[in-house]
Amino acid sequence: MSRLALCALIPALLAPALALSGAPAGRAAPPAPIQSDGLPDLDDETSRTIFFAVLEGLYADGADNDTVDVILRLDPRNGYPELFVYACPICMPAYDAFRVYRQRAEFFNRKSRTDTFGAGLPADVRAQFTAPDRDTRWKALNVLVEGYVQERLAGMRLTEAEQREWRQRMEEGRKKGMSYLIQYQGEQPGVLYPGMKACALCDAANEACEKL
Repeated sequence: MSRLALCALIPALLAPALALSGAPAGRAAPPAPIQSDGLPDLDDETSRTIFFAVLEGLYADGADNDTVDVILRLDPRNGYPELFVYACPICMPAYDAFRVYRQRAEFFNRKSRTDTFGAGLPADVRAQFTAPDRDTRWKALNVLVEGYVQERLAGMRLTEAEQREWRQRMEEGRKKGMSYLIQYQGEQPGVLYPGMKACALCDAANEACEKL
């Protein structure tokens, strides 16, 4: 199968996993921010790069389902992800990558009946994600995703001009994500993302670019 044909199949392959891992039964997805043109799609290079960086990293690490469930957890007060800024153009591709990974199938015809590659996240990293305070989990997510994005970008062998372009893209994404965060906190103080001062994923993506 050609690379072009494989790329054309990706949306169909991902659709079942995304459908299965949507909002809990009986709860509609939160509305997009008022000033948003709509939720980010996976049809632009930046979104796809973030999505596949995170998905590949999770498979390579062999992240366990319990940890992924904690990362994906929704705030019961409002239905928004606890650690991801809803509608943020950097957060949403990463969030969907975690969702797709969580719905992964076992590899076909393997004696070990495995569904991933790595041996699992280190014990200290898993412990950070189960910490009761959100800031500890937020910092753990920042470090994890920064490594995934940095490895993906490094593998692209970007020229200096391309590196500058990616830094600009990620910075623009962070500005949008922060504008949504500020809007949410202003609309429902103490309910939507209380005490969150920055976007973990936006910071991770931008820090990854700075280390190229």
